[in-house]
Amino acid sequence: MPKFVWKSLKPEDMETFLGYVDGLPESERPLYGLTGKKPAFLTAGSAMWTHAVHFTADQVIVTEVAFVSNKKTQTSHDLSDLVQVDAKKPKLGEFGRLKLGFSDDSSLDLTQVPKTQSEPVELLLTEGTSAFPPERLTDAQITNCYYAYDMAGVIPPDLLRKK
Repeated sequence: MPKFVWKSLKPEDMETFLGYVDGLPESERPLYGLTGKKPAFLTAGSAMWTHAVHFTADQVIVTEVAFVSNKKTQTSHDLSDLVQVDAKKPKLGEFGRLKLGFSDDSSLDLTQVPKTQSEPVELLLTEGTSAFPPERLTDAQITNCYYAYDMAGVIPPDLLRKK
């Protein structure tokens, strides 16, 4: 279950996390990640899904986790197929909506996306992956990347857990 960010990782944890990500092969290295929810009507056979979305140099990878069963599924799209990024930020409150549209007419509509987390994604269509360098990201955005990567299984589960 992702944890929405209210405070940043400790500086030493952030250094460990960024060092691990920088050490991944470039083809596998995530550039940015965020979490959100996709609610469904709670009827027989449906559940609330939590999503982690992360971006690599050429992919958009979506990990869905079922609220009740914790079952994970993962899908990916070519980054070049991303044709729409629509972020709706609330006038009041912390969470907004983010819609990603792809050239095959599929889309992902997320709610409960912390409003600051969608800002780099909004720049993706105009700036490409240069919208994601760590020096442009806030501590809260990097922390949310950690939770998204953790949920997606990109980083080892015990990376920041004390032994």
